[in-house]
Amino acid sequence: MDKKLLNRIPKKYHAAIKDVYRDEDGYWCIIGCNSGWKLEGYFSDYTVHEDTVHDIVTVIRQSLKKQ
Repeated sequence: MDKKLLNRIPKKYHAAIKDVYRDEDGYWCIIGCNSGWKLEGYFSDYTVHEDTVHDIVTVIRQSLKKQ
């Protein structure tokens, strides 16, 4: 897990995040399946993939919901 990336995500969502990292395809944020959180209205229930950190944070703020 990339701690610098995690620190750019609001702390209230940290308990939901299993992993966050960057690779050649962009930024990835994996939501723990058993964390009690789920992405609603996004392409995937537990994985966010975007081109920028700003886009990751935007998706998390708009789509990550407590179950």
